[in-house]
Amino acid sequence: MTHHFALLKKMGVHQQMLKGKPSETWLESYTNEGVNYDPSLDMLCFLLHQADISNPAKPAPLFEYWADRILQESFIQGDKEASLSLPISPLCDRETTDKRQSQVGFIKFVVQPSYQILGDLLPRFATTVFPYIDSALDYWEDN
Repeated sequence: MTHHFALLKKMGVHQQMLKGKPSETWLESYTNEGVNYDPSLDMLCFLLHQADISNPAKPAPLFEYWADRILQESFIQGDKEASLSLPISPLCDRETTDKRQSQVGFIKFVVQPSYQILGDLLPRFATTVFPYIDSALDYWEDN
């Protein structure tokens, strides 16, 4: 998860530095305060990461199906950690993880902030995908 927030911060820096400039600018390296940046490489990493966290951006019932699959994978990890007498990672304990709350938190604190950056860069993306995310959040908050 640390990687997620570092990538989000990096994309925010690019967004501020390149605001109001043509989209081709994202293909050019730039220097800020003596540090060289390559926004195109960071954008590729960011897009790949967006795909990795995209289950709430899918229509129903796909977002629920993928939430279940991801939680099952996490529980297998938690079971393995427990069998090795290791501390169980957050959201990996099948006895204490609340599916609904885990999804609400995931959408509010991981998905929405990163998808907002992408939506700011690509407005059509925002108008297409944000309603699915909002619908998934409503579903998890109400169930």
